[in-house]
Amino acid sequence: WVAAALGRMAEPQGRAAAFQTPATITGYITHLPVYVDAGSAATSLIAGLYTDTNGRPGSRLARGTLSAPKPGSWNAVLLPATAVTAGTRYWIAILSPSGQLRFRGRAGSVAQPSETSQSTSLTGLPSTWATGTVSGNGPLSGYGAGYGR
Repeated sequence: WVAAALGRMAEPQGRAAAFQTPATITGYITHLPVYVDAGSAATSLIAGLYTDTNGRPGSRLARGTLSAPKPGSWNAVLLPATAVTAGTRYWIAILSPSGQLRFRGRAGSVAQPSETSQSTSLTGLPSTWATGTVSGNGPLSGYGAGYGR
């Protein structure tokens, strides 16, 4: 990540944001570390992994919830072990069902696809993504972590 290019971003409670990312290895994702920015009022953080369908988030592969995310630090959301394939594009989605979520985007010098959810009253990540606004605010200061095969 290029620290100088980090953009401070926020989503209101109930609106999810998704960021496209390629898998760099074949293996299993077991958690999604996400940087929660200082001043975040989120009382929980839901993160999930989605398939890529023609350059848009598709079906949810996995999700997890972290109670009381700590602002100003990395927060790891645990997932059930989820298979990923090197070179395949996926989407990492984040949501706060309670309180505004502050985080970092534009974590590099080149913008990557991102979008918000169509719904602004989500309490969980939907099984199939419905697009709201499309932008180039990626990549997220977050990533999939786990182990290779």
